[in-house]
Amino acid sequence: MTKKNNILFFGANKNSPAYKFYCQSFSKLKNYNLDFDFDEKKILEGHYKFIFLHTGYNKKFNMAKFKSKSKFILVEPRTAHFNEIENFDFLILNSFETKLFFSKYNKPSIIYPPVYQYDYFDKKKSDDSIIRLVYHGNGKHIRLFKNKLNYIIENLKSKKKIEIHLIYDLNRKKIKNLNETSNISIIHHQHSHSVIKEVLSKADIGIVPQLLPENRSILSFLNFINFIKHFTELKNEYILRFKENSNLGRHLVFSQFKVPIVTDPTISSTLFLSDKYKNFIAYNKFDWLNSINFLLQNNKVANEYGEFLYNKWKEDFSHELLNDKLLKKIEY
Repeated sequence: MTKKNNILFFGANKNSPAYKFYCQSFSKLKNYNLDFDFDEKKILEGHYKFIFLHTGYNKKFNMAKFKSKSKFILVEPRTAHFNEIENFDFLILNSFETKLFFSKYNKPSIIYPPVYQYDYFDKKKSDDSIIRLVYHGNGKHIRLFKNKLNYIIENLKSKKKIEIHLIYDLNRKKIKNLNETSNISIIHHQHSHSVIKEVLSKADIGIVPQLLPENRSILSFLNFINFIKHFTELKNEYILRFKENSNLGRHLVFSQFKVPIVTDPTISSTLFLSDKYKNFIAYNKFDWLNSINFLLQNNKVANEYGEFLYNKWKEDFSHELLNDKLLKKIEY
């Protein structure tokens, strides 16, 4: 068997959103056939030039057995992979945060965010009397953002009716205790690609919270006590806590629909936005409110910002462009 034009992409969790996103993007790799099913015989016969492994692969995959047969590439490394990264030839990282987190291994790598690519079509906003704010993604982020969102709801400045659309996995847990008003309604959607298309094509502003709350564990408290012995100006400090795999996935979906966003100050967010639009990086509830109000009151800026995001996605993060970069790096 020849392995010239064959890639195996294997992950144990087929329901993982990131796994599905990468399935879509890798299927567009030029001149390669992509297999998703584990077939030990094919691997031992040298059928694959590259083997891409995603989260959970080690439940079924014994790398030592096949190491000489193909070039091995780890997709989206996580902390659980620390003891195995040395066995890989290349890393596909989902963000700059992940790149820094795994930098000690000094492996060849590329930053390739997990994002579903939609066939773009012009916005079909038909009712200008309604303002639509939209969140999509993991329900965890919007639950952690709930207090800030309630503050925003209570203080938004708009004479128009406002709808806040929340797109997440309703089957796991519905978000409660959000403050609706006579002018503002909350609409929950079960996440799906068809819902994303329908809602984002009419959206005015996207909200992308990413920060996590401070760690309240006993160990953290003891570290804090030790910390204040040396630093006493606590009112002047920022605390930024985010996951090692924070990435631009949600930003890039909004970008495909030309929706201006407000987002938290993670590393990826600050690198993604040009200086002209860094005012839409928000830290506290006041920043979030001010940024959203500004976009609501300045349509020209909002539209220009949406165009900037679309062009940024198209020029730097489309599947076709990322795949070209990936092949140039691994085909050496």
